[in-house]
Amino acid sequence: MGRKKGEREARETIEEIKGSVIRAVPVSEELIFKAALFKLRYPLAYADGFALATAVTVGGALITGDPELRKVEEAPVLWIDK
Repeated sequence: MGRKKGEREARETIEEIKGSVIRAVPVSEELIFKAALFKLRYPLAYADGFALATAVTVGGALITGDPELRKVEEAPVLWIDK
């Protein structure tokens, strides 16, 4: 967001997220190993593995526009356009 639209808009988006139903999840050892297993299973960036592991752990959906995540089946995926 910041690279495409600037720091101001990125900060505004962060504030909108903080006021929404989206919540931050602390990183645990369990989450680290789940992320690593997803990276092993799929050709993902480690950060994408964390996003997927978090969605699975909290029983939520993964919101993404990243085509690398098209094949995942462990969590529902909500697609956004870039």
